[in-house]
Parts: sequence; C-alpha cells; structure tokens
Amino acid sequence: MQVALKQGHAGPYQIQAAISGVHAHSADWQSTDWVQIVALYGELLKFEPTSVVRLNQAVAMCMAGRPEKAMAVLDDIENLEGYVPFHLAQAEVLERLRRDADARHALGLALEHTQNAAEAQFIRNKLGYLH
Repeated sequence: MQVALKQGHAGPYQIQAAISGVHAHSADWQSTDWVQIVALYGELLKFEPTSVVRLNQAVAMCMAGRPEKAMAVLDDIENLEGYVPFHLAQAEVLERLRRDADARHALGLALEHTQNAAEAQFIRNKLGYLH
C-alpha cells in the first residue's frame, strides 16, 4: 500500500486500506486522525462517487469537529432514506449541532427502518438519552 501511495497510483482499494490503517493505528476514536480520514474519503469519491462514501465522509467531518459541513453533505445525499446508518449519522450530527428534536426525529426514522434487535435497542437507548 505504501508503495502505491508514494507512486501516486493509489486506487480505491489502496485508499480504503489507508482509511482502515488510520483507524487501526488509533488508540481510540478520540485520537483518530479524522482530518486525514476526511481527505482520504475525498480521494475515494473520485473513484466511487456513491452516497455511502459521501455518508462516511460526512461522519468523518463530524468527528473532525465540523458538524455544520457534515450536515451540508448529509442534506445533499439522496437515495438513502431507508438506510439505517444514514439516519444514525444524521442524528449524531444533529445532536452535535444541539438540534435535539431533529436528532430524535432522525433516530425515529432509524428505528422505523431497522430489522436488527440489537440495533433497535441501541437506537431506543439513544432516544432515551436525548429525551
């Protein structure tokens, strides 16, 4: 991976590996280099301009301390209305923006679309926390 990155011939798999590497070398989520992950997702978007990659970049933006920018990206994403991680990301960003009523609404949508019992319990716990 390092050789491909140095040669400037990184493709989507090398970029995904680099994102994973940043996560793997972080002691915890707080010490993760979120700015680097945002940049890597920007590069990945050149190869895979998908809603899910944009969603992942928005989450990284939020974690990097840029929830306003993350919200702008999320507001522009289409075709993920039934995708639970999309609604969970919205809820996280909205909570960081102190828009708790909107965050509860996003969590409600996530709960409506989930089919996983553990995920549903996580969402209910989050809803309880926001009340």
